[in-house]
Amino acid sequence: MSASALLLLVLVVPGLVQSAPTTPATTCGTNPADIHFLLDSSGSVQLANFQTQLDFVKKFANSFDISPTGVQIGVTTFSTTPHNEFWMNTHTTKAALIKAIDGIQYPGG
Repeated sequence: MSASALLLLVLVVPGLVQSAPTTPATTCGTNPADIHFLLDSSGSVQLANFQTQLDFVKKFANSFDISPTGVQIGVTTFSTTPHNEFWMNTHTTKAALIKAIDGIQYPGG
């Protein structure tokens, strides 16, 4: 990533996910960016809301050019302690990234 690349850390809060816009401006999809999602996996979230968070991340990822020179996305879950699911440079294709997101399990607290 160049010095002008963007690093964005996103905290997904289950109660706010449904009202958040999920379609980025179409001109952003080809700009390089490093984006890392922080997802709440505590017991109070429950499985349905955790899945809503994952669906948001997948929909968001589908809007971008996922590649080593484009957009890179990472995910960390947290309850009492953080757990890194994967780093931003782990999945270099959109298909691999979506598969990894689908593989994230809800620990339930």
